[in-house]
Amino acid sequence: MIEQGNSDVALEFVDRLFPYVEQTHWLAFLKLRLAAIEDSEDIERLTALLFESFSEDWDLDFSFEVLDFVIQTEQMGYFLPLIKHLFLLAEVEQDFRDLLFELRDFIEERGYEIELVYLSEMIERRADLEVDSLLERDDPDLHATIELIMRLAQ
Repeated sequence: MIEQGNSDVALEFVDRLFPYVEQTHWLAFLKLRLAAIEDSEDIERLTALLFESFSEDWDLDFSFEVLDFVIQTEQMGYFLPLIKHLFLLAEVEQDFRDLLFELRDFIEERGYEIELVYLSEMIERRADLEVDSLLERDDPDLHATIELIMRLAQ
């Protein structure tokens, strides 16, 4: 429907599904994506509504999708809490690296030079780790990254 330019029909379909779906965050996100396609002025309001339902139930795939959307629509006020959540969900080295690159780009765009050097060194240090290796919950880089995000969010 969406690819054929029928976003109004798609939106009506999404609205009709809400009563039948237990976890509605995917539907709310789809509604948000449809608003973005239409260049709707509701994007900020719909993003705020989506984040009102933010919970630990948001899995890695969904959270990555939302992070990508937040970056595309430049709603960076949601970036830090969302990326912190993603770091806590990361299970393998590849996920951790992807998040480090996203965080590094965010920091670079805001001119945090010391933090940029720190993250770049961390990325370089981890370059030889197997991408499929499990990320340990007590990984010092994971803890240091969470602390960095918390400092940036203050």
